[in-house]
Amino acid sequence: MAEIHNKDGALVPVERPLVMLGSIDIVGSRWRATNLDPEEVNAGATLTLNSVNTVDNADIYEAPFDPGQTRNGNQALTRREQSIALEFQQLRAGKRLEAFKTFSIDENYSRYGKLDWFVTGFGVHDSMGTTTNQGLYYYVRFSSDEQGLNYYEYRAPLPVSTAPRGKAWQEVQLTLTEMSNLKLDQDYLQDLLIRKPRSQGSSDSLIIVGRPSFTRLRRISFGLVNLSPSGHYRDGQMWFNELRALDVAKDRGTAERIAVGGRFANC
Repeated sequence: MAEIHNKDGALVPVERPLVMLGSIDIVGSRWRATNLDPEEVNAGATLTLNSVNTVDNADIYEAPFDPGQTRNGNQALTRREQSIALEFQQLRAGKRLEAFKTFSIDENYSRYGKLDWFVTGFGVHDSMGTTTNQGLYYYVRFSSDEQGLNYYEYRAPLPVSTAPRGKAWQEVQLTLTEMSNLKLDQDYLQDLLIRKPRSQGSSDSLIIVGRPSFTRLRRISFGLVNLSPSGHYRDGQMWFNELRALDVAKDRGTAERIAVGGRFANC
């Protein structure tokens, strides 16, 4: 209860409003969507970055792994787990969509052995409304500049499920040497673009453009590209989860220890 003076100078009691908060969730993302060119916007293309999680989207979202449990008092609760959702409309042939994040200083990934992530398509439809991934690829890029001109790229068909609201989660574990060894190709010194299948007969590709290095990463991005010769994808989503660096190098080191003891007395 507070008191204020009215126009006659008398004190008038005034009740202060009371606001009670049950909980506060602070969420955020450093991922940003690239701008679409005007031609694609005029053709009806859209790109939206969102998130899907096991709490707010429990009707459609299932985690690609067991997120574990936490406790609230005596009650055991499943941990909240979420993925980034790249939502799109009207992805035409030969066009791509991308989300990215940049680093203010160089990131050194060379001390890690593997990169790991999960990916799936959801609600993907072509121009006829059919669920398919014909010609639809996703990619993950690791760039050594903020503009994304020099990069390593992993590219593969976007996994989709034909079941209603189905998911086709796929885990990828990529060793860094698979990418960096592309520089051993005899054509690398003359050609600024090297592309090879990940393994013989594989539809997954490893690509190097320019002069990237895992010792100085400044940008990571992921996205979709429609490589079909004609037609377009009407709408859909790409869910991307848990980009992690694994198998950190454990170099043996040495240390020296010295101990000094003494006794002092006044003379």
